[in-house]
Amino acid sequence: MWCKLPKRVSKEHVDALVTRIMNDESTLQKHGLFNKKFFSDLIPSQSNLDLLKLIHLDLWPQMSYGSSFALPVIDHATLLIKKRNAVETGLHQDRIYWTNRERSATLFSVWIALEDMTFDKGGIMFSEETRIAIDDMNRFNSGLLYEHIEVKTAPGGFPLVIADPLASRLKQSIHCVELKKGEAIAFDSFEPHMSGGNTQNLPRLAMKIAYCEGQKRTKYLTKIERFKD
Repeated sequence: MWCKLPKRVSKEHVDALVTRIMNDESTLQKHGLFNKKFFSDLIPSQSNLDLLKLIHLDLWPQMSYGSSFALPVIDHATLLIKKRNAVETGLHQDRIYWTNRERSATLFSVWIALEDMTFDKGGIMFSEETRIAIDDMNRFNSGLLYEHIEVKTAPGGFPLVIADPLASRLKQSIHCVELKKGEAIAFDSFEPHMSGGNTQNLPRLAMKIAYCEGQKRTKYLTKIERFKD
């Protein structure tokens, strides 16, 4: 299941993040689709958690599902930089990658466009059939895990993808959800999704914040209470 959040991340906060990304040449040159170290507690002076806090505070009040957690935490936050001429990512469910993180699924992602996002830019793709209203986010993570196969040379950075013939059938209803700069989509760990290839001349800039129930967890990026305004 997925839903589009009604309010954008503020232009000021997006611009501040993009400026910091652009000032770090290694972020754009050395990293592929994922930059998991950009938001980190390993080196506090370089953690970028100050910007993560601002973006989180723009998003969190909108999400009723997260407010039901006994101990809401950010499991991880990741830059999603798709280089120019990068191919599409394979159709997958995040749950297949997260089964070792938590026994019962609570993780959900918020995918944020740091620029206007289209299919040609490598925008994220979902089925309209699984779209819900934001008020129904409490239904998240009630789905099924489909069979995945491992493709070791899979383009796009996802070696585990949904197997055919189901993948071919699902792709018939999947389309790019175009987003304006600062707009965001929340989706649960069972939602099949993929992204288009980036045929534009510049890298695609997006990010993801993964929230979950932290009560039985020992490892996560930060507790939500740390980011209280």
